[in-house]
Amino acid sequence: MLMHEIEGMESTPIPEYAHFPKVSVVVPVYNPGPGFDRCLASLRSQTLADIEMIFVDDLGTDDAMDKVRAAASEDSRIRIITNPKNLGAGPSRNRGIETAQGEYLSFVDADDYVSPDFLELLYNRAHTDQLDIVKGSRVNEVDGFLRQKSFLNDAILSGLATHKSLYVLFKSEHWTGLYLRVLLMESGARYGMSYTGQDIVFLLRACHAAQTFGIEDRANYYYVFRKSSTVNTFKSQRLKNEIESLKELIDYLIAHVGQDKNALEYVINKFHYLLGMQAYVAGIQELKTAAIEYLIDLKEQAFRLPYLERMKAESVVIRALIDYDVNLSMASYSVPWGEPSTFARVDGVRHWCKFVLAHPELADEYGKDLQQVLKRAVDTVALKTQYGPRVDVKIFGTKDSDLKLLNVSDQRARVTTPVWLYKLRHPGTGYVIEPYRGQTAITLDFVCETAGEFTATLRGADVRDGNGKQVPKWLTYTSLTCNGEIVFKDEKQVWHDQPYRYKKPVQAGDAVKMEIRWSEVL
Repeated sequence: MLMHEIEGMESTPIPEYAHFPKVSVVVPVYNPGPGFDRCLASLRSQTLADIEMIFVDDLGTDDAMDKVRAAASEDSRIRIITNPKNLGAGPSRNRGIETAQGEYLSFVDADDYVSPDFLELLYNRAHTDQLDIVKGSRVNEVDGFLRQKSFLNDAILSGLATHKSLYVLFKSEHWTGLYLRVLLMESGARYGMSYTGQDIVFLLRACHAAQTFGIEDRANYYYVFRKSSTVNTFKSQRLKNEIESLKELIDYLIAHVGQDKNALEYVINKFHYLLGMQAYVAGIQELKTAAIEYLIDLKEQAFRLPYLERMKAESVVIRALIDYDVNLSMASYSVPWGEPSTFARVDGVRHWCKFVLAHPELADEYGKDLQQVLKRAVDTVALKTQYGPRVDVKIFGTKDSDLKLLNVSDQRARVTTPVWLYKLRHPGTGYVIEPYRGQTAITLDFVCETAGEFTATLRGADVRDGNGKQVPKWLTYTSLTCNGEIVFKDEKQVWHDQPYRYKKPVQAGDAVKMEIRWSEVL
């Protein structure tokens, strides 16, 4: 047996293979629960036999590793790596990467499982087409029931067709992928060191380095939904973990990507997501101090970005800081305007004006800047005339509702995840979709991460007068179809404050496909 040292950690044995296996499967193991039996069995029964299974013992307290050792005594393809201490899933996977011998690498969570031909389908596609990365399909399992496949694959293909970079599109479902080991070794693609957010760090590095990519929809990875940890003990630490992951992402973007347009979109979307997390803990009194510190950390990270990205990202964070009434020195602020769609909206300008007026000693210094912000607000009102209807979508009825928008047929539509909608009734991701003016139909694809009442609010255009008050702008919706079923085909007259609401009970993992039509906006 050969011995391999990993950054000062204990020695781990590497088999002297007569030939290298086709695939190495890395499985971090830490108290996976009863689902582990199915995970282990699904890997040992793969139709692709030429594999090695690397189980990384992260020092849990259950009997999962005893089961691995028993299986290893009768299956020579199983290898065990024992961590010197509890490291978390990301660093555990990295240890597996360092010792893997396969041509390709796969990563499976210990409480999930895969279809019998999962690795064979992925490997054959990757080997035949000489792909750096090939992605399978995610199938959700909730309470023992299988749900519809994720729509992420379709969203990735649609994005690639419009020349978006792979790393902007493939940002989740890392365990559905098969990755060329040489790609990971030469690019240095590794998982993040934090307990959360480490998968997106890996995907950014791997996808940015990849030259070839493909999708094999028939290869199914079964993702078993897990219950979250308790809010008060989990969320505070998660805020810190997400900041650490953000630091790793920005380090890589600055060093390897630069001011690429895709990188701008990538980092702004990440800031919006992280602000949504802050909005969640904002309602928990015990975590208010942690949430403020988290916002300040976000702002510090925004300062590290190149100029264009910083102006946009920081403007989003500063708005949240002002909402929190955090008494920071004005010297630490930059003038928070970017494109009209990020900061210079009427409500944002109102916050900014209040802040400046509360500090008269700054009026001379920031007077001209404030004039420019107000001009941006006027431009924003003009910008709104480019959009027609408006659809607000969210899941209600659960404390931690989560909804993911996978695809929008109108590529010019404006899609936002405003904080006010996140906080509405209870925390949960919500979307505001505004189709581009001139369109008369739109198709929206969602996946429900939690159960509850899926609610779509069909409004007219968001039109305001000079005082910011809503102005009736009537619109006629002509039909609504959900998952192939007709909701209505008769005309529905609406305006912003008198909308039509559609409600549908959903379970975690459900897919929702909406097709909406309306008469042309005049």
